Amino acid sequence: MNASTTERDEATGATPTSYHHTRVVEFAGRTLRARVERGYYINQSFAVAEVLSDQMTWTSLAADAPSNWWHDTPRPSPDIHAATALGSLTERLLVRATEILAAPPATQTLSPHVHGAIGALLQ
Repeated sequence: MNASTTERDEATGATPTSYHHTRVVEFAGRTLRARVERGYYINQSFAVAEVLSDQMTWTSLAADAPSNWWHDTPRPSPDIHAATALGSLTERLLVRATEILAAPPATQTLSPHVHGAIGALLQ
């Protein structure tokens, strides 16, 4: 993570059938969360980075398909150290989320024809 990111929270857990790692950070005045869950089966797994909206709901910013990482992680067990097994993936998701938020907003340029048509409608 870059220097302008502040760690806020971290949670992990493991059961015989799954394990998970969640990190929450603050970046540029926004709260970001990376959540990864590795289930016993690939279709029970996910990896997502989210931003907390002004309405206090989580909005997805980036995701990584389980097929990209599931096979490289250990099978679930209560003895798994989830932060070790999934830490690099949560880190990559948070880096992607900060890059998305740091990117300047795309500017939309209207063609003169559209601009003229809108102006005509507003008169």
